[in-house]
Amino acid sequence: MKQNHTAEKSKSEIATFVVKDDAMQPDFIPGDCILVTPSQKPRTGKPVVAKFADGKLAFGLLKSFTARSLRLSPCPGIDHGRILWVHPVTALIRAV
Repeated sequence: MKQNHTAEKSKSEIATFVVKDDAMQPDFIPGDCILVTPSQKPRTGKPVVAKFADGKLAFGLLKSFTARSLRLSPCPGIDHGRILWVHPVTALIRAV
């Protein structure tokens, strides 16, 4: 997952990312652009992007999230250290 752009919109930021692998097919395919909105709360069972203190990003369906632990599907065993943020995917621009 690669972060493309961050833009300030009033009190919230909007960030876009490009899906790099096929782990979330058929809902998300390589090349899709996804938009996350930090002002919205992530919800169990919905797609999210997470950022860790080591700079790594993870993308998947939220299974559970606390201040110290994050479980995403299909990403078993994520352990990149401290979680900086988890934001919901709020839009998809399909790759052509």
